[in-house]
Amino acid sequence: MKYCTNCGTKLEDKENTCPNCGKETKIEAPLKKDYIDSSNKSLKPLDTDISIPDSREVKSQIHINKKILILVALILVFSGVFYKVGTSLYNPEKIVTKFEKSINSDDTEGVISLLSCSDSNLPMNKENIKTLSNYFKENPSYFNKVMNTLRTQSQEIALSKDKVFKETFKGNDQKSILNFKSNGKKLLFFNDYTLNLNPDFINISVKCKDAKIYLNGKEICESTKNDFKKEIGPLMPGKYKLTANYKGKYANLNDLKEIDTEKDKNEENKVSVDLLENAKYITISCSSGYEDALLFINGKNTGINISKASEFGPVDKNSRLYGLKRSNDKTYKSEEVTVADSDTAYLDFSYAEDAYYNVQEQLSCLIDNYTYAFAEAINYNDFSLVEPYIYPGSTLYKGQSKLVPTLSEKGIIETCINSKVLDYTCNDDKTEGTIKETEEYSITEKEDTKNKIYNYIYYYKFNPNMGTYQLTDVKKN
Repeated sequence: MKYCTNCGTKLEDKENTCPNCGKETKIEAPLKKDYIDSSNKSLKPLDTDISIPDSREVKSQIHINKKILILVALILVFSGVFYKVGTSLYNPEKIVTKFEKSINSDDTEGVISLLSCSDSNLPMNKENIKTLSNYFKENPSYFNKVMNTLRTQSQEIALSKDKVFKETFKGNDQKSILNFKSNGKKLLFFNDYTLNLNPDFINISVKCKDAKIYLNGKEICESTKNDFKKEIGPLMPGKYKLTANYKGKYANLNDLKEIDTEKDKNEENKVSVDLLENAKYITISCSSGYEDALLFINGKNTGINISKASEFGPVDKNSRLYGLKRSNDKTYKSEEVTVADSDTAYLDFSYAEDAYYNVQEQLSCLIDNYTYAFAEAINYNDFSLVEPYIYPGSTLYKGQSKLVPTLSEKGIIETCINSKVLDYTCNDDKTEGTIKETEEYSITEKEDTKNKIYNYIYYYKFNPNMGTYQLTDVKKN
């Protein structure tokens, strides 16, 4: 093997002229080295070709080595950047910061991406996230408390290994609505965390059977027995309106409770609510000789004799009770009593005969009952609450049955502050006449509350079927 002495091109042994530069090349014998023959200690030539390396091969090898070094350097740089970015991306403190910003900026999707729930029955959707977000904004001090708890947890995680983290926060702190949750590894190297939400539950107890229960206006269940109990949830931490409605033979009961699931928790970290506490079951008795008198509740004839009214109900604590007995073409009425908190009621007929002739007392009672019931009928959009005090088929009956739903649908809230009979007239047989009176109401419409005084003349008539007076018409005085 030989090379051109001018340009270094590799030549075949038989070539004497360089094909590259045209230079003639002499044939030179290869150099030989002597070596010592160990057997006879004589020198012998060593046939060794000395090859001169190609400069381009040398340059190529250097170039390859540089590429390898650059590749190694890039791998090291990428690994460092990868680790730094990954550590930052899955940093628990960054999760807390991102969650706080998402809540403050109403970034619902951002909050959803960071949250999971310990109960799969509570989805992390826009509606539920809005409930949580609104609660945080309405209670900034509570929001700060939750954030501080999460920051403390994130710092403990940063100072510990993942194994310690799992042991430290195993089961989470049930008194905190948010805790960190470990989801294992991401990209083989990094600990992945999300925020785990502990949902709330409301334990309800309903006094009577057949009551419909509503949460924020949506029916969720119906009580199937007296002293009905049920757990409602899972729920997002927040504020809720819990309503119970009962419509029965002797009472229409309504109850509204506004719940703050965080502030209303008891020592056991639970929310308990009693509904329709004003529902009562009572035992009724009366004066001797009047046991066969009919029982009336809020002006309605129950058709039940007082002697059979044991464990009677449910009735409202505010229900008014009285008894009526017809004898010798006369109707005797007991004193009216309010149920209140007692489990028993006594109907006194001792002044029944005198009361028969005391028309003014009966009319005063009629006006009091009517004005109170009329306001409640508007508030609950329930004409039946005032119906017992209006003569069936009368002008007032037809008018008020339309007026009650009209005012209720406008969102008007009324409270009767006072009513007073100023004067009255009565025909000779005491069956009909007029009532001059004044009444005062507190009326709320579109968040504007005003007190108003009205002066009316009511017309009344005795209803023999009910054994009492009822209103037939009304005119402004």
